[in-house]
Amino acid sequence: MADQFMRMGGRDPQGNARPVNVDENGNVLTQLTGSNVKEILIFNNVTVEPGQTITQSSQNRTDISQFSKLTVLGTTDSSHSFEVSVDPKENSGAYYGSIEVFSGSSNKFLTESFELGVTILQFRVKNNDTVPHNYRIMLLARRF
Repeated sequence: MADQFMRMGGRDPQGNARPVNVDENGNVLTQLTGSNVKEILIFNNVTVEPGQTITQSSQNRTDISQFSKLTVLGTTDSSHSFEVSVDPKENSGAYYGSIEVFSGSSNKFLTESFELGVTILQFRVKNNDTVPHNYRIMLLARRF
């Protein structure tokens, strides 16, 4: 029976033998250090009045030029008509137009990943409904 098990191990920085941790199926457990994904909160439960548009920049949150893939996701307090757009910009002031990332009626959205290669994104949310709504919009930025 002892020959059915294989001992796996390694050495710690002091040279002492240490076993390798495995799960119940024998898979070696690993833990990554750091992260390839950064969550950047743009709007956190911000109320937008009917017919109004609010803007917020990523500028003071992080330099997004270090990330290659971007995804925008958001939720609202209820399903209604609204629009979310992004304006890619550079610190130098260069402006590249506006990108509509969501337009429709829903209480949540998730964009396809996209690449921009700029340092700043300015976000706009327009409430097309007849009553105020709260919005929570986040940018997921991935390094690859």
